[in-house]
Amino acid sequence: MRRRFGYLLRRFRRPIAASLAFVTVLGALSVLRPAPPATMDLLIAARDLPAGTVLEPADVTSRAFALDSTIPGAITDVAQASGRTLSAPMAAGEPLTPSRLVDAAMSYDRGTFAVPVRLAEADVAGLLAPGMLIDVVRATRGTPEVVADGVRVITVPRRPTAGSFIGSAGSAASSLILVAADRTTAIRLAAAGTDGNLAVILR
Repeated sequence: MRRRFGYLLRRFRRPIAASLAFVTVLGALSVLRPAPPATMDLLIAARDLPAGTVLEPADVTSRAFALDSTIPGAITDVAQASGRTLSAPMAAGEPLTPSRLVDAAMSYDRGTFAVPVRLAEADVAGLLAPGMLIDVVRATRGTPEVVADGVRVITVPRRPTAGSFIGSAGSAASSLILVAADRTTAIRLAAAGTDGNLAVILR
C-alpha cells in the first residue's frame, strides 16, 4: 500500500504541486481583496414628484448608498416621510432629506399658519420658490391694497402641461401657492382669495 501511494505521488507530483500553488494564490488574493464598502439604506423618490406632494409610502423606496457618499441627515425610515409635504420637486432616484419637506424648509413661530393663495396669473406663481418673501396685494375699486405684508412662500405646486407627466420638465406652476402667515393675516388672505384677483410683489 505504501509502495503504491509512493508511486501515485511520483506520477502526479506536478499536477498536485500546481493545484497546491493555485490554492495558495487564491488564499492570498482573498486576504488582499478589500472588504466591500459599508452601506446605508436611504429613502429616494420612486418617481418624479412635484412640489406640494403629500408623501405616501408608494412615493418613496429605499436604495443602498456607500457610507462615504451618504447625505448628512438623509431620511431612512418611511414613517419619517409619510404624510409630509414636499417643498420642492424631486427627481426619481433623488435621496429625500429634511430640507425637501415643508415643515423642515420653513422655520415657523408659534401661531403661524399655512395658507393657500390663488393668484390671478399662473405665470407669476412660476417665478416663486419656497422660502421667498412676498407681499400679497389686490385691487379694490381700482385702488391697490396690501393684503399680506412680508409672508414667506412654503411651496408652489406644479401642474402637468400637455403631453407631460406631473413633476417632469414639461410641468408648470399652477396659480395656487402656499404661504406662511400669522392668524390675522391668514384670515385676511383666506377672505381675499375668494375673488381670485390677487397679485404678489417679490422682495
